[in-house]
Amino acid sequence: MKFYTFLVPLGLAFLVACPQPPQTPQPLTTADAKALKAVVPLALNGFANSIRSGGSSASGTVSSPLMPLGLRPQSVTGTCGSSTAIIDVDKDKIPASFSYDYDCTVMVGASFTFKAKGFVRSADTSDNDATSGFTTEGNLRYDFIFTNTNTNEVSGFAFILQWTSTATLAQNGAYTISTDQRITFQPETDKSQFGYQLSVTYTPDDDGNALKFDAGKMNLTGSANFRNANGKFSVLNISITNLHFGNTCPRAVDQGTIRIEDTANLAGSKNNVLELTATGCDVWNTAFNGSIVL
Repeated sequence: MKFYTFLVPLGLAFLVACPQPPQTPQPLTTADAKALKAVVPLALNGFANSIRSGGSSASGTVSSPLMPLGLRPQSVTGTCGSSTAIIDVDKDKIPASFSYDYDCTVMVGASFTFKAKGFVRSADTSDNDATSGFTTEGNLRYDFIFTNTNTNEVSGFAFILQWTSTATLAQNGAYTISTDQRITFQPETDKSQFGYQLSVTYTPDDDGNALKFDAGKMNLTGSANFRNANGKFSVLNISITNLHFGNTCPRAVDQGTIRIEDTANLAGSKNNVLELTATGCDVWNTAFNGSIVL
């Protein structure tokens, strides 16, 4: 079984247009934990998706923006699709050069509308070398709109994904991925910021095929910072154990534990700890200081 080590300087941020956070970090609160409960699985599902099949998922080679969400559209207006042909000479699942443009509205039943707008670009470093790595970039906005069919009340939320990533094969045979990513959650209303740097060790599943990144486990350690919608700032230690994706859950995490601990409490006091445990395909149990966070 081979091991692949990802050194990931991730600027994965839930960015806001507000004053700079305080210089002095503050402890996590229950409200912070609830906010992190919502955004951390989204971030890690995205990261798992970006390395699946050696980066082909990151390149936007899905046929519909709803595929990662597991939803079945009833009607689609506008255009979401590739603007270049898929050429993959070395058969590494990474297109030589690929562009995917999003500008569509998708109806899912009578009560749910999904909008996607933006682009994804990717390129194989060398399409004559299956180990050469890849680059990818994207800027996507997603709007989720819910309509109460009884009252006609409309609600929803939006987020924006922006990233650039490069994967290369190091001399020791390990893949090194450098990624700069940002997620703006609720870009017109409530917003928060989450960023981290991690060292990642990836172990492929022994599933009988030659694909390195279609399924496997990740173990991660590193540091993080979090700014809530009011500008409060926290510094965190983060560790992730046996985080698994693939098989029956190809685009999300189905196993593993994420431990996030703040570092700002007074001397002698116990640090606040948020733990998220995946118990199924994108199904999470959450505990903050030992108590379940709903």
